[in-house]
Amino acid sequence: MLTADPKELSFELLSGRLGALSWWSSRRDTAALRRASVGWGALARSAGGSRELELWARYGVAATQAHLALARRDTTEAVRRFGALPDSVCSCLPDRILTARLLTANGQAEQARAILERIWPVNWDPSAELLVLERARVADRLGQREQAAGLYRYVADLWRNADPELQPYVAEARARLRRLGR
Repeated sequence: MLTADPKELSFELLSGRLGALSWWSSRRDTAALRRASVGWGALARSAGGSRELELWARYGVAATQAHLALARRDTTEAVRRFGALPDSVCSCLPDRILTARLLTANGQAEQARAILERIWPVNWDPSAELLVLERARVADRLGQREQAAGLYRYVADLWRNADPELQPYVAEARARLRRLGR
């Protein structure tokens, strides 16, 4: 549960709490998501006059509702809710990448491309390279072969010596590069 004392909160804590939403929705843990929504709501109400904290908390409530829809497998509602998340509070790359995946799966690759191209991650964000991979997938889906190949090449080169957890992404990028090379 989020603490409601604004003095104890930091950007890292808030973004980490947002990151947990994806984990819970992937496991369809609606109880944890409902508790998170209550926590974000309480934080929004007790932001202590901090407009920035209030905006983060409101984003947390909205993101939690989007993840709840996804956990319930209501992809239409999830797409609507993820698409309505403001990108002015944080780039929140995992949410943007997930939105793009949902749009692409629903045949809306052009809208997915627009979302992904609007985002410029900061250097410290570990999701930045996953954003590049998702841009490659969408470009591939849209038939933009040169762009897709360049992005896949970037991912394959960047992570060629990566930890085992990242090797499936490298293998995917290499396989798609071979396919595009034909």
